[in-house]
Amino acid sequence: MKDTTFERFRLTHLRASFRHTRATVTLVWQSSPRLTLLLGGLTLLGAGIPLAIAVVAAVALMCWRARRSSATDDLFCWTTAFVLAANLLVIPTIAPYNQLLLLPGIFLLLQTWNKGGRLNRTGRVLGWVAAGCLAWPLITATGLTFFSFFTPAVQRFWEIPLWTSIVIPIPITACLALCIRQMQSGRGEAALTTSP
Repeated sequence: MKDTTFERFRLTHLRASFRHTRATVTLVWQSSPRLTLLLGGLTLLGAGIPLAIAVVAAVALMCWRARRSSATDDLFCWTTAFVLAANLLVIPTIAPYNQLLLLPGIFLLLQTWNKGGRLNRTGRVLGWVAAGCLAWPLITATGLTFFSFFTPAVQRFWEIPLWTSIVIPIPITACLALCIRQMQSGRGEAALTTSP
């Protein structure tokens, strides 16, 4: 075995680079104690990070299966909307303004919803849950506005319209995943097309 100076230098540099990368990741992780995942905040016993890893794995699997679809294909549109929606589940902040990323998925689901009875029962239930979560802020804010004309005591209930804002991405992402799975299995390609 030949042990040259260059090989020792390269090995030493590689070890130092690994230690530096590990130290940087550790420093970033420890310096942001407010780093929270949406799934981490909604689950018990620290299951948020394993759930986030499962979501990333599911996204990677669905993207891998859809890798050969063209940019004009329906499967590409659905997969892109799913990636955008799943992004809200794994990013380390909980901010309602990020929910703009849900719009492509919502539009695709609404287009499929109007075709009537094409989704399976689980997809329909998740769709109704998502619709309820989306309608809750509008309904409660309207009610609070109406009652604020009669009594100022309603102002202490200002947070009620925000109750569902943290949960909205979950049923929408699940609906998109079910629709993509149905499209990829071949059973629902005709039912879930987005072209007129």
